Amino acid sequence: MVVVAAVIVILIIVVVVVIVVIVVVVIVVVVVVVVVVVVVVVVVVVVVVVVVVVVDMGNKLRTYSKIKISYEREKYTGANIALAYNKCITSLRISTHKLEIELGRYQKPTPVPANETM
Repeated sequence: MVVVAAVIVILIIVVVVVIVVIVVVVIVVVVVVVVVVVVVVVVVVVVVVVVVVVVDMGNKLRTYSKIKISYEREKYTGANIALAYNKCITSLRISTHKLEIELGRYQKPTPVPANETM
C-alpha cells in the first residue's frame, strides 16, 4: 500500500512538473513571437519613414545643387552670431522652420467653391 501511494505521489509530481514546463515553454514562445512582431513593425516603420524622407528630399537636393555652385564652408558659419540667430539660420538650412513654404508642402489644398471657378 505504501509503495502504491508513493508511486501515485511521484506520478502526480511528474505530471505537475510536465504541465509547468509546458506552460513555461508556451509563455516563452509567445514572448518571442511578440518581440519578433514588434521588431518587424519597427523596421517597417523606419523603412517607410526613410523612403518618405528620401523621396521628399529629392526635389530639395536637386534645387540646392542648382543653386549651390561651390562646395565650401559658408562665411556665416564662422561668424560670431548670437545663439538665437544661429538657431534660426540652422533651422532654415535644414528645413525645420515654420515658414509657409515648408508647412504648405504637407497640407491638402483648400478646395475652391464651384461658384468661384470659371
